[in-house]
Amino acid sequence: MSFHFKIKKKQNISFKQLLENKYLPENTNISFEANFNELLNGYSKLYISKLSSRGVAITTTQNEFDVEVNVGATKEDWRLAVKISLALGELNDSLINPEFDDEKTLEQFENEYNEAWVESVKYHSMSIIIQMFKEDKTRGGAMTFMGCIRHFYVGNYVIDTLSKDNESEELLYDRLIEEIRKIQFIEDYEDEIEFPSTRIMDFPEGEKKIAIFPANFKVLLPKVDYVFLMKKNEAIVQVAYDDFIKYISTQSKRVDELQYIIYAVDESKHYNMLLHFKSLEDKKNEIKIESKIETITKLPTNKIEKIGTKKWWKFWK
Repeated sequence: MSFHFKIKKKQNISFKQLLENKYLPENTNISFEANFNELLNGYSKLYISKLSSRGVAITTTQNEFDVEVNVGATKEDWRLAVKISLALGELNDSLINPEFDDEKTLEQFENEYNEAWVESVKYHSMSIIIQMFKEDKTRGGAMTFMGCIRHFYVGNYVIDTLSKDNESEELLYDRLIEEIRKIQFIEDYEDEIEFPSTRIMDFPEGEKKIAIFPANFKVLLPKVDYVFLMKKNEAIVQVAYDDFIKYISTQSKRVDELQYIIYAVDESKHYNMLLHFKSLEDKKNEIKIESKIETITKLPTNKIEKIGTKKWWKFWK
């Protein structure tokens, strides 16, 4: 569900060289905080501020630059892919090889991959995506669209919401692309919004993604496994993401299949919420302990005696 342009690599190219090339628009940006002076290496992405949704990926190997546009890209992304291909072709003195086409000189490529071509591909693979949901091939799950800045998650909720007016499929495609674009630059639509950092933590059941929800801040809460609530020097509790969203639903707004804007909660309400989930956690722990005690009492006498010989701090291991 992507479209590729390939250019032979004859020399290393830096982001600086690429961005300063005559073909690149001045407002082109680098995703993922790559250094301006670094060489293109591995996977990188460029985008146009305010106008891109997916951005344009560049995969650099020893012999090739692969310029990639993904489903859900804006027309500006498609135009940018053409410009990047022209720039890399010029810098490498190389032909450009578009997917499903023959190699082109820069002049041929610029003439053929023009605005009319952009209009012809702007909905590339969108019908496949929509059909997957209509036929329930995702089994109620969500599809991740990695944008130029952040993810957008598409599922039945998003498709149903965007198509509720029963209008043309093209309008649905436009709306979906626009929603992917808007979440990249959500600061333009939501005042004073913050973005809590996420991290990966080790748990007994494996690695889990967590985010800390602070008091007094309006945030875009990404999809994580656990939300952490904490009060400095006093208490901390982890809450399953779905449980947290259900509890705070009256102070949230859904932005896609899995992400929500959570409106600011003051210190007092935040602490009460922490205590609420802490009490639920304590109850679960009590049930676990009671279950272990019940199991032990049902063991044969010789088993109880054997367990009884353990030190108390090893008893529950």
